[in-house]
Amino acid sequence: MRRALMGGVTIVFGLAIGFGVAELALRLTWTPPVLRSTPVEEAHAIYRSAPRPAITGKRVSSEFEYTFTHSAQGMRGAEEFAQMRPPGTKLRVLVLGDSFTYGVGVADDEAFVDRLRRALPVVEFINAGCSGYGQREQLAILDQLGAALRPDLIVATFFWNDLGDNFNKDWPAFVFDPAGLVVRTDLAVPADFDPLARRTARPIDEQQRARNTVYLKRLYRGALRGLRYRLFGVQTRFPTTPAERAAAWEVTRPYLAMMKARAAEIGAGLVLLSIPGQDRVDPDAHIDGIEPLAVNVEETLADVAAALEIEYWSLLEPLRAAQETTDERLYYFADRHLTPHGNRIVADWLAPRFEARLGRADDIVPTSPMELPTAAN
Repeated sequence: MRRALMGGVTIVFGLAIGFGVAELALRLTWTPPVLRSTPVEEAHAIYRSAPRPAITGKRVSSEFEYTFTHSAQGMRGAEEFAQMRPPGTKLRVLVLGDSFTYGVGVADDEAFVDRLRRALPVVEFINAGCSGYGQREQLAILDQLGAALRPDLIVATFFWNDLGDNFNKDWPAFVFDPAGLVVRTDLAVPADFDPLARRTARPIDEQQRARNTVYLKRLYRGALRGLRYRLFGVQTRFPTTPAERAAAWEVTRPYLAMMKARAAEIGAGLVLLSIPGQDRVDPDAHIDGIEPLAVNVEETLADVAAALEIEYWSLLEPLRAAQETTDERLYYFADRHLTPHGNRIVADWLAPRFEARLGRADDIVPTSPMELPTAAN
């Protein structure tokens, strides 16, 4: 017994020494992509998280390397926005969403929102996307930034993992008050909060980041990510049962209804834009742990949008059609965000839909800030 115990201790000790030597060797010869990348987001008191303001940085993975810029207002790109619209602007569009809207995986000018901006220069597109946003965060952005900018149109993008994000978080939280106005319940937004204020990013301790990073773990999760997906799959993703799915929709429906109502309060229309996951576009891209129950959201989303009388656009069919007719990848293999080509397909499909609205743009009378309805926060 004692000999077996000593043998076990020796094995554990030997493994620890081996891992320690391997970790030291990696630290001397290799830098993980995460440490070659600029931190992108930071905590935000009102929105939960937001792009770090006033930075230019680089993001590196095993599949891509690109530079990005954030304005001092904390949005993707260098452009800043004011209540007064630029001369010649016929339509102002606020685009809400997660990492697909923000443009993870592509440079500033390759993201579909920026492509739209260049394709339709008389339309002012505002990219308010941030990784991890679901409809809770989208409504928080709409509640504050939307009221400040008074867009003509809100585009709220929807990705399948929004269901889990909406269900598993408890803030930002909103309800309809007795008068039918949308009000925030988890906190009182300070009266002096300015969503258009110019800010600076909180400093990052790079040495502390390096000390807290386990290089062996990053090697496994980065360089071997694609192989790991194909061999072992991923941790099972919510929802995993019909009951969980139904509960997630019960949380999500009211937030979509409140987004429509808050958009109407500030004089804007609302479009719900579905961005499908790679699993739905490419039949060969399925990964164990991500089941159809989780990713097949477009059909239910269309029904919910119809019931709430929200205009609904789906990118599922145009991306499927592009997948069948091009040899260029639309999604990254392991990262699974849209490639530059995928973003181009999205922008090309969306551009004529926004262009069609320009015919009605001359009838739009921008609402004065003093005329906006005020809801208690």
